[in-house]
Amino acid sequence: TPEPLLTAIAEDIAAKSKGNFLYAYHVLNQLLAAGVPAAGAKPPALPDGIEAVYRGFVERDLTSDEERWTAIYRPLLGAIVVARGEGLTRSQLIGITRRTEAEVDDALETCSEFLVGGDNAQPLRVYHQSFQEFLLADSDPRMYAAARHEDVATYFLGVHGKAWRKCEDPYALRYTPWHLAEAARGQETKREELVRTLIQ
Repeated sequence: TPEPLLTAIAEDIAAKSKGNFLYAYHVLNQLLAAGVPAAGAKPPALPDGIEAVYRGFVERDLTSDEERWTAIYRPLLGAIVVARGEGLTRSQLIGITRRTEAEVDDALETCSEFLVGGDNAQPLRVYHQSFQEFLLADSDPRMYAAARHEDVATYFLGVHGKAWRKCEDPYALRYTPWHLAEAARGQETKREELVRTLIQ
């Protein structure tokens, strides 16, 4: 690639990043994945800010297949996004989403650039608060956070609901009531039922 083109790309990244390291990191990854531009090519069009980076990823890799978004990516990424503390483990996510190991692993691989953890049965969580805020914003596509809270709570209630005294899962013990409360707060049609479950 001619040096002037590299210089133009670098200057464009610096200008549009506005000092945001995350922007530069993701844009450089995208450019490397796309390959070296041909000689004489114009500098590639870059996203305007970190939200545009996030939106580009979601639209390109997640929502382009509407059925897969609805069945896998939204419930999986949604559970990760609403999780507290250090996050949820791969095995917990498989149980929460009711998807196969292969489906969850494939989806986690697709989202890996935006996640941290997951090694040696460690919990997973989103890598930066700005990505979490973007996904939870009431925009298109919607994550339906209250429903994701209900998914998490329902899973832990199903596993431990009849034997909480024997439960040794610190996440379940600490956060199941909170997930239930958030599910009730965000779903008016289910509020009475969820509050009853919380009280019980």
